[in-house]
Amino acid sequence: MSEVVRIAITPNEPIQWPERCPQCGVSHGLVEIKSHVTRETHSYSIAFFRVFRETLSFYFPSCHKHAAQNRFAIFWLRRGGWMALFRVSMYLACFLTLFAGLQLAVGKLTLRYHLSQPGFTIFMLSGWVGLGISFWARKAAAVFPVGLDTDRNIMEIRFSQARYAREFKRLNPRTTHRHLVEKTVFFMRSGFWTLIVFLVAVAFVVKTFK
Repeated sequence: MSEVVRIAITPNEPIQWPERCPQCGVSHGLVEIKSHVTRETHSYSIAFFRVFRETLSFYFPSCHKHAAQNRFAIFWLRRGGWMALFRVSMYLACFLTLFAGLQLAVGKLTLRYHLSQPGFTIFMLSGWVGLGISFWARKAAAVFPVGLDTDRNIMEIRFSQARYAREFKRLNPRTTHRHLVEKTVFFMRSGFWTLIVFLVAVAFVVKTFK
């Protein structure tokens, strides 16, 4: 069973990794995989909306057999950018397929013309192929970078094996201590109050010019 671990980022406490593959447990012939976590912060104003991105890189060990699949799984599941847009189109294709199936069941197929086009059919089928790859990637990504906390120097990593996660926490007792990495209550987050101020400002402008 997978487990998400929160790690405090401190300059004097480098991350320690178990000297074995997080997928199969092999302890010899290990290679290092480079990955990174990102954090996006937003700046609101009446006249603009800005997005700032911060990236933190790290390395973790893996055997040769599982290194390539872990890299691909991280690439496939990464958030933001073109992959996020691709996943949205993949979910849309799956929805259209289910919608067409429902129409066939009731005998009213409004997508008949579109289904006769090879490109549209391929698009719908590719959505299910992509969905299958996503399910596989969640298992293949033994170590997956979830992201950085928006308000604190804490990163989140998802481990596919709870046993490896427990071993990781034993090697990093200070930076994974629950009192140090516990999540901030939503109303104490800066993003929450920034959004409140922005909405109040918009409401004020709308009321003024109404």
